[in-house]
Amino acid sequence: MHYGELLRTLAKRTEQIHTRLLRNMMDNHSEFLRNLSAEYETISEKLLTAPVDTAELMELTGAS
Repeated sequence: MHYGELLRTLAKRTEQIHTRLLRNMMDNHSEFLRNLSAEYETISEKLLTAPVDTAELMELTGAS
């Protein structure tokens, strides 16, 4: 294998690894944001709903 061909092969492989790494990072970040959004929605719904009794109110305030 010639030096120039080796460099092209290494550059191509590096680009493939780079692309795969970025895709993986984007997928992980997207999943994280979906989970964060779902958690925010759950908290938001809970806080926007009036407690039906004192026990539920105490639960919301963290008192036991």
